[in-house]
Amino acid sequence: MVSVVVPAYNHQAFVKEALDSVRRQSLVPGEVVVVDDGSTDGTAAVVEAVTYPGLTLLRQENRGAHHALNRAIETARGPWIAVLNSDDVFLPTWVESALGLARATGAALVAGRVRLMDHAGAPLPPDHPTAVWYDRALTRLRATRSPEEALAQDNAAVTTSNFFFHKALWRTLKGFRPYRYVHDLDFLLRALRADPSRVLFEPEVESACYRVHGGNTISEDVDQALRERAEMLRGHRRPGPRIASWIARPSRSRGLRNALQEEPTAPALETRAGEGEAPLRCGLVVTELDAGGLEEVVALLATGLPRHGVEPRVLCTSSGGRVARRLARAGVPVTVAPTPGARRRWLRDVRPHVLSTHFTPLDVLAELAEHGVPTVETVHNVYAWFSPEDWRREGEKQRWLTAIAAVSDEASACYRRGVGPGCAPVTVIPNGVAADRVPSLPMRVARRILDLPADVPVLLQLGRIEPSKNQLALVAAFREVSLGHPGSVLVLAGVEGDRGYAARLRADHADLLASGRVLLTGPRRDVGTLLSAADAYVSDSWYEGWSLAASEALWTGLPLVVSETGGSRAMVGQSGERGYLVPNMLGGHADATALPHLRTGDPPRNHVTELAQALDRLLRARDVWITRRPEIRAWARRTLDGSRMAEDHARLLRRARLTRRGETG
Repeated sequence: MVSVVVPAYNHQAFVKEALDSVRRQSLVPGEVVVVDDGSTDGTAAVVEAVTYPGLTLLRQENRGAHHALNRAIETARGPWIAVLNSDDVFLPTWVESALGLARATGAALVAGRVRLMDHAGAPLPPDHPTAVWYDRALTRLRATRSPEEALAQDNAAVTTSNFFFHKALWRTLKGFRPYRYVHDLDFLLRALRADPSRVLFEPEVESACYRVHGGNTISEDVDQALRERAEMLRGHRRPGPRIASWIARPSRSRGLRNALQEEPTAPALETRAGEGEAPLRCGLVVTELDAGGLEEVVALLATGLPRHGVEPRVLCTSSGGRVARRLARAGVPVTVAPTPGARRRWLRDVRPHVLSTHFTPLDVLAELAEHGVPTVETVHNVYAWFSPEDWRREGEKQRWLTAIAAVSDEASACYRRGVGPGCAPVTVIPNGVAADRVPSLPMRVARRILDLPADVPVLLQLGRIEPSKNQLALVAAFREVSLGHPGSVLVLAGVEGDRGYAARLRADHADLLASGRVLLTGPRRDVGTLLSAADAYVSDSWYEGWSLAASEALWTGLPLVVSETGGSRAMVGQSGERGYLVPNMLGGHADATALPHLRTGDPPRNHVTELAQALDRLLRARDVWITRRPEIRAWARRTLDGSRMAEDHARLLRRARLTRRGETG
């Protein structure tokens, strides 16, 4: 999603530290493009010695920072650009926070607050002239109604190392203009004039350490820098350009809005096979790719497998949808083939070495299997709704399956029990998290964006409003708990998958909804903002395979209160180190015979009490859980990394192909 661009000039003493700060980001960018702008020292040699996946070094004669920036951005493949000057240092969470802010607010350019440091990297003292000036500039920017006028007096953005922007904005502005000293301020003023609603200054989020030293470009000729600034500002204030910009603003604004609404997606990776290995061509087969946890897992595989030597080709056997369009924009080959003939043509054209199928109907699987391609089916859930006839069909599938990937031990056990002795070999591969889907923000910033109270406990549940997610029991338990925790809020974010069920939820708890204690927000794209605003993630589902939402909550450091379903015990931890486990309302293994009553009946009183007790324990320990968020985050990022999930699937797919080869000689 994010490309870091580094214009570098005569900074051999600093450039490695700059690149190390990219490597240490909480959300590691996909690539770094360094343009050495004719350095006469060893800057390029230092960059060449750095081993960083996705690092590109370009060299050119000295043409100025503006040209180096434009060349780097033109080369960069990511939709989002983070600039880092070669003598500055990113702060550890800048890229993640900036992406989260852009996604939550619709901004095309985000700037935060910088730290000031000296030549050796020590903080500037408060009485240093640059520190005094910066405090004045920030104060002016906060107080003004016209950021453009405030910046014209004092450039509170300070440096391009504080710029995070969408590549569409750079194209709209036709890049950085050829100023030696004020190309950053000029770019910022033009961005504000193009669409001020798409430029965000967030002083509560820190971006970079700006190094104040004798080698700063502006230090070489202060008088010339001031003359260039005055000339640039005169050009901005001339009536002709201002009127032309005002006339062009509506079309520019529409263009930026459309680019941002397209859910920017990282371009597809080139497949990286090991030395002496040929890429493994894999067909990812799914009924549709619109929205949902299964769809996001398939998308993660489609974008993550190439890093592990597997070349993905997506086949939607019924229809496409939102996720399919996102993948296609990223350059992943996606085919919608709703007829047998279309699927045969896809097999003939793609010639996959192996298939990775995801909840594929029996008839479609049989059709694909006629071509003898080894197939790995992924079991995404415990399939509690399956009838005996459904399990019979799953049993028939086994003749064509080489292997099975199950998302949890519980999903594996349920599937093997349902299918019986003829079940294909099962490997458990838990769902992983796509890091750029849930960028985190500071809690206070996320709450301000979402207009949530700053200091009260906030509980969050993500998912469809429908019986299987059991929101009736969750809200009933919250009602009991809320009396002892004044001001606490429960947020339910998701589409109303069952309108009758949602209507009952509204009717039964109209008072909590009216008072704002329970919020039904509908689905949101900025999942990371919702998670960042919450104190805990809560869910009382009847069945899950491995909850992607709960995994994403852990990724942002949230503790869980979850019912015992697939994967929940592993996520909470054997000793409850990441939250609280509540007995499943079904009391044991879910099956189709129990579900009709649960869809229509009231939640059992004893279950609501157990759930309320767990919520109360969490809220009473709220301060403790806040201090443990970094620990939970660290565990999740070690354990639930989506790249690791893709690697495990790649290993299983390669093994499946070798197994089939062995069977056929």
